[in-house]
Amino acid sequence: GARLAQQGVSVSDIQSFLRLWNKKHAYRYRAAIAPAGTPVRPIASYLSPFLTPKGGEIQAVLQRDRAVQPVTFGELARLYATQHLAQRPSRKNFDRAYRQYWHEWAEQPVAAIQRKTVVAWFMELRDTPAHGNKALTFLRRLFNWGTQFELVDCPNPTKHIPLYRQQSRERFLTREEVQRLMKGLAFDPAKVRAFLLILVLTGCRCGEART
Repeated sequence: GARLAQQGVSVSDIQSFLRLWNKKHAYRYRAAIAPAGTPVRPIASYLSPFLTPKGGEIQAVLQRDRAVQPVTFGELARLYATQHLAQRPSRKNFDRAYRQYWHEWAEQPVAAIQRKTVVAWFMELRDTPAHGNKALTFLRRLFNWGTQFELVDCPNPTKHIPLYRQQSRERFLTREEVQRLMKGLAFDPAKVRAFLLILVLTGCRCGEART
């Protein structure tokens, strides 16, 4: 677990690889290897970046004087996550993107997130175009949602920012590779063998096959 953490592997991946029943145990590996003096975020804040708004809080945000107390980026992101993405599979990915990229913007008013700020952030992700495109799409939808519900009254700073071009990662196994795979499956446990056969025969994603 410590070696994985040193390589920058996420807590979720460490938990999955070591088959830990509780993510807190995986988080300890990340915390244990942190250099002396490096602040370690609390486990609760890592697992739950957004608390569910209390009753009436949304109405209070909508009705308050924006000139005196503008909507912050953190408030907008929390409302979007807990209201719009509450029961959607993309909620987990949005939470991860927020923790990784935007948590430093939390206290800034939404109108203060300028286009040049977003462009500078997006250009830093050019080496990971797939992650950058997904994060920019989340950010664009976040501002569109805020505009739709009158939480945002400024132009969308992500507008007209083009996504990175990505190369297709589609690949097919050769006949020789399939034969070698089938021979190797005989040495795997029954559950692993069934899992890999589902992947090969159906082409579904790993998460779908696990489910």
